[in-house]
Amino acid sequence: MKILITGANGFVGQGLARRVLKQSIDGRAVTALTLLSRRFESPPDDARVTLLKGDMADTALLQQALANEPDVIFHLACVPGGVTEANFDLGKHINLDATIALLEMLRQRQWQSSHVPRLVFSSSVAVYGQPLPAAVDESLQACPGLSYGAQKLVTEILIADYSRRGWLDGRSVRLPGIMARPVDDAGHASRFLSDIIRNLAEGRPFVCPAEPQAKSWFLSRPACIDNLIHAAELPTEKLIASRRWQLPAQHLAMQELVDGIARVHGPAVRELISYEPNPQIQAIYASYPPLLTPGAESVGFHHDGNIETLVRRALLED
Repeated sequence: MKILITGANGFVGQGLARRVLKQSIDGRAVTALTLLSRRFESPPDDARVTLLKGDMADTALLQQALANEPDVIFHLACVPGGVTEANFDLGKHINLDATIALLEMLRQRQWQSSHVPRLVFSSSVAVYGQPLPAAVDESLQACPGLSYGAQKLVTEILIADYSRRGWLDGRSVRLPGIMARPVDDAGHASRFLSDIIRNLAEGRPFVCPAEPQAKSWFLSRPACIDNLIHAAELPTEKLIASRRWQLPAQHLAMQELVDGIARVHGPAVRELISYEPNPQIQAIYASYPPLLTPGAESVGFHHDGNIETLVRRALLED
């Protein structure tokens, strides 16, 4: 099994790289792992790993990334929503133009092997836009309110079309908030949802920009990685025409999350939280209705199960 991960230095990408080196995919051991990213901080020290450093929109670099004819491609590279809104050209350059370049290389491939590569794409709940209905289910029509969401939706549609034509075997999964991101400057405007867990668990005060009863969707990084690998392993007969699934997530109020952290890390954490709601942040990232995903769950996608497991897993490496 040969694997390529784009955006491999990102929060999810780092955990995914560590995980696939330790476990098989589709019953096959990983023999080669190519990691593509603009930079690398702590890449795996493993003879199976090849590091490719640079801009994903660099066609020569992309061709190099595909040179060993990967069986599975996890396409995680993106410019996050906050940065994309501030810099449309940069967001389009990576989120759309570079992705189309990747799809075109797969369409026009002249590989020695006849296998059709599987492409797992990390989409986003940003495709839904605002305002959301009383509940979000799998029939909700996407109507992005941010350029980032629009670029993710366009990519989903292209992957389904390229798959229909037999040029690749694509699977898109829409990610909710993934916990708990480290402190960084990557531009994730929703990162306060991670900061709640990380700060309180580590005994630091935190001022939440959403009110105690404001609700969002939560999934730990290990559970996210479980689902990405599951998407790669889904048999053809379980694929739907759209080839996209909304990942299940827990629907929690800020206070529910704090209570869960207190049950895991001790009641003293309740003294560390205070609330100063920011109406704009709350409206976009903490005004979520229930999330209903029976179709995704029926084919094996899952969330963490309960708040305590979410809190414990959120700070694990993978």
